[in-house]
Amino acid sequence: MTTENTNNPVGKLLGYMTKAADLSGNISSLYAWATVLGCKPNEPRLLVQGLGMLMELSVTARNAIETYVKGDKSPYLSPFKNIDKLLSTCSLDTPWQQYKSLLNVETMSALKFGDLALRLEFPAAQPENAAKIAELVEKLSTLLSECLKSDLNSDVKKLFVKHLEAIRKSLLDYMTGGTADLEGTVDEAIASIHRHSDLIGKSSEKGMSVVKRMVDAIGKANELVTFSQSLILVSGPTALALLPFLQG
Repeated sequence: MTTENTNNPVGKLLGYMTKAADLSGNISSLYAWATVLGCKPNEPRLLVQGLGMLMELSVTARNAIETYVKGDKSPYLSPFKNIDKLLSTCSLDTPWQQYKSLLNVETMSALKFGDLALRLEFPAAQPENAAKIAELVEKLSTLLSECLKSDLNSDVKKLFVKHLEAIRKSLLDYMTGGTADLEGTVDEAIASIHRHSDLIGKSSEKGMSVVKRMVDAIGKANELVTFSQSLILVSGPTALALLPFLQG
């Protein structure tokens, strides 16, 4: 599990905690954290910044689970008790073994399933989808500019600018684990286009070319939401059913 190149805060946290759990308990906590954070034991500024980053990441990961995971969230939130204790009470001159025990099998297993649950619920947490979302955000920005320069009716322009910008903002927030309601934003855009189909249909041939590209972009955003929901239906219940057996 890598700690970079992922938009999944639980996945990032899992990467750091896995590295911490794999270290020998015979070293000092100072050396342990320096290893986890990729700095030297005599670099206090980097250590403080790194530990602060992990504390913030833990909060972000917890919030992402509470926001995106449906149903009973408690199994996926259970590892944060030990992780928060590890990050808030660790004395750097104490042997790592004293704190390493907080990252036991139950804690790490629950964190792994939290990572899986978030990936199933949250498309941007998957690297391949993150690339698609970034590409779509760029496309939406281009289309917004084209829309404003087009010969479309002013009401049609306002309609598409409103929804394209809303979807673009939701995607940007969604990519970073925010709480934007991407599904609701996309649904609202699709419904609005249907309601105003007669007005949109009166656009010029050149204007309709822009309209088609904008509708296609909105459709791609909808595909990301639909793909995530399909994964949840297939895999989500299985992951949740297995977790209690690992918690003992």
